Amino acid sequence: MAPPRTSTPHRKRRRSSTVSPYGSPFGSPYGGALAGGFAACGALGAGPRALTDADKRPRKDMAPLRPSYVCKPSEARPFLPGDHLGLHVYVPGATASLRVTVARCLRQTIGPTVFVFYGAADAHVQALSDMTHALRQQYDAAVFAVCVGGPDLANDYSMPIIMDTKTALTRYCRALDPNAGGRQAMAAVVVVDARERRRMFLPVGYGGYIARPVAPDLVPSVVTEALAYLAAE
Repeated sequence: MAPPRTSTPHRKRRRSSTVSPYGSPFGSPYGGALAGGFAACGALGAGPRALTDADKRPRKDMAPLRPSYVCKPSEARPFLPGDHLGLHVYVPGATASLRVTVARCLRQTIGPTVFVFYGAADAHVQALSDMTHALRQQYDAAVFAVCVGGPDLANDYSMPIIMDTKTALTRYCRALDPNAGGRQAMAAVVVVDARERRRMFLPVGYGGYIARPVAPDLVPSVVTEALAYLAAE
């Protein structure tokens, strides 16, 4: 007969330590050659550092984001309306006009050019009129008001007024008011960059049953944001 089995006390098994490729047990990503560096900076086993208020604060050297109403450079079209449009310009405070070309208007500065179209309503022109000098100094931008008016026009704004009697420039920019039968310009802003590409066309205010995206009193901030992006582009 086989001898009876004797019971032996149960021994608790110990888990063998498995060494990771970093040279330390798994679960410690700060081992191996990097352990000294993390220990020196006090981050050994502490995990990622939480963001402070200084980290969350936006940096001043970051370029501004592109506004949604400013098209990308790859999508911009050349601004070539032609130089035989029969344009007349009224400088601020003058009652007599000067015959000019579109090329001369675009080359007033080396920066962008802003065309502010208006018809019966000119609240957006009045809102932007006070900032014309500041936009010229800060962004080297030339700002023009454009209307389809009569020859007895007088300029009461601080920006030159382009009188587009033949509606050639207004038609090229597609800024004729559909509610006025094509006899006057709509309230809109067109921005041409320094490379003579049309980068923005933005209707202003509320016309008829169509809600325009920008209120007249917000035109100065919108134009300033667009020019700031083009300057940092």
